[in-house]
Amino acid sequence: RSMFGTLEAVAERLEHEQRVIDPDLRGSFALILREMATGLRDFGQLVREEAHPGEHATEADHLRTALETLHEARARIDELQLVNPREDLLITELIASFGATVERLLRELDLDERARRRPRESRLPARLRRPIRPTLPALPTLPPLSRPHRPDRH
Repeated sequence: RSMFGTLEAVAERLEHEQRVIDPDLRGSFALILREMATGLRDFGQLVREEAHPGEHATEADHLRTALETLHEARARIDELQLVNPREDLLITELIASFGATVERLLRELDLDERARRRPRESRLPARLRRPIRPTLPALPTLPPLSRPHRPDRH
């Protein structure tokens, strides 16, 4: 959401200033968006396959390929940061926003990290899983507060 908010703000500002983004730069942004979409789509497929085990073979390799593509997108963003003149703050902000989004996707979609975070019992079918709710001890009940007697008040 943050990246799209930045994209919208930069587009409005460029329109207000009657500027356009260089076609090569627009092409790079389009390619990065495509790579992010591929990674998310493949991750969604993996989650669906895990939610319905046995119906499909889980294709982690497919997601690994998408993650490699996201790493390429990250490298492309690094290159844009080097090539883009720092004086153009709008484009610099847009590149930084794309970079932060790709970094977040890489963290969220990391299969090894995901496997470490995933508890063992979550490998059960969804209908057999229960949410883990810690049982808290009951709070002691306190006696009501007594008010001191004040002879000057009735």
